[in-house]
Amino acid sequence: MCARSMPLEIGTRLGPYQIVAPLGKGGMGEVYRAADDRLGRSVAIKVLPTEVSSDPDRRRRFEREARAIAALNHPHICAVHDVGHQDGVDYLVMELLDGESLADRLDRGPLPFDEASPIARAVVETLAAVHERGLIHRDLKPANIFLTRHGVKLLDFGLARDVGPAETVDTRLTQQGLVVGTPRYLSPEQLRGQAVDHRSDIFAAGAVIYEMLAGRAAFDAPSLVDVLHAIAYEDPPTLSPGTVPAHFEQVVRQALSKDPAHRPADATAFAMALRSGSSTAAAAVNVPAQTGPALTRLIVLPFRLLRSDQDTDFLAFSLPDAVSAALAGLESVVVRSSMSVAPAGAAAPDLQALARQAQVDAVVTGSLLRAGGEVRVSAQLVSVPDGSLLWSHTIHAPVHDLFQLQDALTQAIVSALHVPLSAHDRRALRQDVPASAAAYELFLRGNTLASDSSHWLEVRELYERAVELDPGYAPAWARLGRVLRVIAKYAVGDPRDDRARAERAFERALALNPDLATAHYLYAHLEAETGRASGAMVRLLTRARARSADPELFAGLVTTCRYCGLLDESIAAYQHVRRLDPTTPTSVAFAYYLRGDYQQAIATDLASMPFAATLAKMRLGDEEGARSTLHALELTNPNEGMRLISASYRLAMAGDMTALRPQMRMMADSGFADPEGYFLLAAFVARAGAHEEALTALERAVHGGFHCPVSLRQDPFLDALRGSENFPRLLAKAEGGTASAREAFDRAGGASVLPLTS
Repeated sequence: MCARSMPLEIGTRLGPYQIVAPLGKGGMGEVYRAADDRLGRSVAIKVLPTEVSSDPDRRRRFEREARAIAALNHPHICAVHDVGHQDGVDYLVMELLDGESLADRLDRGPLPFDEASPIARAVVETLAAVHERGLIHRDLKPANIFLTRHGVKLLDFGLARDVGPAETVDTRLTQQGLVVGTPRYLSPEQLRGQAVDHRSDIFAAGAVIYEMLAGRAAFDAPSLVDVLHAIAYEDPPTLSPGTVPAHFEQVVRQALSKDPAHRPADATAFAMALRSGSSTAAAAVNVPAQTGPALTRLIVLPFRLLRSDQDTDFLAFSLPDAVSAALAGLESVVVRSSMSVAPAGAAAPDLQALARQAQVDAVVTGSLLRAGGEVRVSAQLVSVPDGSLLWSHTIHAPVHDLFQLQDALTQAIVSALHVPLSAHDRRALRQDVPASAAAYELFLRGNTLASDSSHWLEVRELYERAVELDPGYAPAWARLGRVLRVIAKYAVGDPRDDRARAERAFERALALNPDLATAHYLYAHLEAETGRASGAMVRLLTRARARSADPELFAGLVTTCRYCGLLDESIAAYQHVRRLDPTTPTSVAFAYYLRGDYQQAIATDLASMPFAATLAKMRLGDEEGARSTLHALELTNPNEGMRLISASYRLAMAGDMTALRPQMRMMADSGFADPEGYFLLAAFVARAGAHEEALTALERAVHGGFHCPVSLRQDPFLDALRGSENFPRLLAKAEGGTASAREAFDRAGGASVLPLTS
């Protein structure tokens, strides 16, 4: 028999909750209506089976999973309010829902397409959010989908698991002949005890959607054995002709593929395909639909100033940049970076050259004029390369409310593009709305100066004032985190304090907006530099599965994969960035350098401080040119940290041991802590003959989280260190770190996100 809890009597108290009435049985225990005396509300309480409560490991897993689901905070997931234990009873306190389960609705027959389609999309989009947090549901079925007056709610995550290696115990047949999960909705790989990942949830969703439309289970049979056989070897019958658009049914059948590789790549792709199928239905029943070109690749060029004004000139760059950032949050639009394509105030752009260089379908151009207390932007949306005008708009906004200008322009562009907006898109457009016009202006001014290292201290002040005025604006916190990180790495001050403040800024940004791609990308650099590259890599991979058109996420993977020693994967991420947006900067030059491909390191190093290219030139024999570049940085760079690093490299290249040793002590005393920086420098220090200092630098690098065993094994500059007592231990630690990172990469589905081309 299945393990069960003893029924609770009416009036029983569990902590601050009083049992009012039984509601039924869930997959993991009895469910009751209860009263929350503290807040004066009704809640649902699930009491776990004795089997779970008496097993410490299962209890800990249950509590961990409850926390994970509570953290999702998604409108289509039944909210978890509390978890508790009393008198041997473990319980979960949840939102009390008003409505009926999808299973109850199906008892009355199939759902019409126009009723089933929005439910299907809501379920699959919710799965995308669950998967993005690294969870899989594993028991999706009509009984666990609740229909309320306010929309769909997913229930019963009692079988949810972190995405990871296959756990064959979870798919075994029990002594009673039952399968963990519900047999009609289990995927073939679950039944066979094979690897289970997010695609098993996609299969279950396909089975549920089919059942909504057909009024019968996709795999219906009189016995359990027959059901299992149908799941493994049979396809569901064709749906009744004329009831469902052909494309929609095709998408559902793809989700029901026996081979996980043939299903939609992820829930986001599944949801997008369902939306496309739904729009086909709208056309079939003569529902008015938007018309216009399906433009998805866009660039917003810097605006032309009609008359210079010192108070608003910064908007020529910062306003298009802010609009681009807002549009980049949409699933249906690929936004190219404008900063390296055309200068502000330039003549009319060469549209053919733009189409070729930026690989876009449309360009937004415009002019900007300050007139009294208002700013006027006249913008045009132009198709490329033919140059036809698709839309023209003039927007006025007060000087003291610049977000109104950005928001109006963004909304007008979205409308003109005629792109389908998902629920995610609509949330993204309204997610980051500043509460203070003054704070938003400070944020835009900081963005204009942030790329120039000579202005970093000024930029920090601008962002600090912005978050002080508007502590709820996530993008300002993310940008503050970035400037604090680079100041800690290269500039004067207390680097430890700046790194700690950067950490808090990024955490605040992601707490305010967990979907802010810029925050994930910028935070990943700090994580890598503080020994957490593998975790950052996994987070970016998880997000990139759902946001495969976001170049910033892949640029972050260039860095995090490299710190993990996964050089080929780092280069694959760079190649993906190039396909998405050739102008998005990356640090791939260092991956090429570490792999020994010095020509490519030079070709791809487009940084204002070209360290990778400089080191590569020295490796190719241009030692004098490399030392000259480093000496120039010593003399001209405004940041003390950069001057110290440049001097250390130059002295190592010159073999000046007398000056090198105190220089390296000064660098360490300055608080410089980037493990990759020490790793790269160690080779030149070893070549100069300072073996003890080189080993110390390698220890800082490897113990700090930079693992590149390929270089440790093959770099000829390190030959003199390989006979030392410590070197084998450092190599072993680096190899272990890279092996662990590769396992994490594989568990996160990295091969599907970053397929290697060779």
